Amino acid sequence: MPPTPATAQPRRVGRPALRDREGEVVRDRLLEAATALTIERGFDAAGIREIAERAGVSSGMIAYYFGSRRGLYEAMFERAVDSLSSNLAMELDALAPDGDPIETLIRAHTTAIAAEPWILQLIAREVLA
Repeated sequence: MPPTPATAQPRRVGRPALRDREGEVVRDRLLEAATALTIERGFDAAGIREIAERAGVSSGMIAYYFGSRRGLYEAMFERAVDSLSSNLAMELDALAPDGDPIETLIRAHTTAIAAEPWILQLIAREVLA
């Protein structure tokens, strides 16, 4: 029996809701595309449409997930810093506590950066820009 107007769900206005996992995938693809283009040419040279095209989504998704181009930029760096911090913490935990503290710190930083070499390229390009 088809739903009657009284029992039918009203149509919601606005963007269709993405399931959480789908949303994470789209957001990650946008961050990856923005990061790759920033490493290649710098963030200022990467257009919103180009970032979205590389991620395989519409440019409106940048505003949807990040609020603005600036929000995407901040999320991109936050992701890079979080990754570097996580790798650094793992390396520090794995190193022997009785070693030279300076050597331990340098080794942990070097290993953490080696796990994500694109971070240095990203930071260097943006600092020099």
